[in-house]
Amino acid sequence: MAMASTRTPADVVFKGHTGDYRANSHKTKPNDTHVCFRNMTGSPVRVWFPGNFLLGSPLTLDDSTETRCLEINPEAASGTYTYAAQVTATGEFIKGNSPPEVIIDR
Repeated sequence: MAMASTRTPADVVFKGHTGDYRANSHKTKPNDTHVCFRNMTGSPVRVWFPGNFLLGSPLTLDDSTETRCLEINPEAASGTYTYAAQVTATGEFIKGNSPPEVIIDR
């Protein structure tokens, strides 16, 4: 009998390998209060959210499949927000839409 997964789904997943780390873009829904991240790079990743559009910056995601969710700043207006994510083992920055982005829809 298969067991149901209790893992929280991630909105943004960091994955890839040396020379090609990537993150998908994410667009929130109007009633969303959090954005969830998962790190699958094989190394811890440090993430910064300029302007604190997600509360909890900077964030370090260990190398695991654990999902970490951050609250959307209630004062953040609708718009496209860029952030930086760096793989600590190599010092490389993760690519997304150059740079990665979260689109907040209010």
